[in-house]
Amino acid sequence: MLEKQYLSYPRLADAMLTLAASQTEANKVEDAIKTLQTLIKRSPSSDAALTARERIKQLKPSKS
Repeated sequence: MLEKQYLSYPRLADAMLTLAASQTEANKVEDAIKTLQTLIKRSPSSDAALTARERIKQLKPSKS
């Protein structure tokens, strides 16, 4: 997995955002959400985590 192989990579959070976007485009929404959740766990105070939280809201179906 990307985050395990490149744990010390300084731009890992950004790379994970890109991966999640690719997963979404490939219609693998559940995988994208998991990637975004992992990003948030690894870098909770990063700008990428803020973006990830917003993307999760967009990807999860609304419960109305």
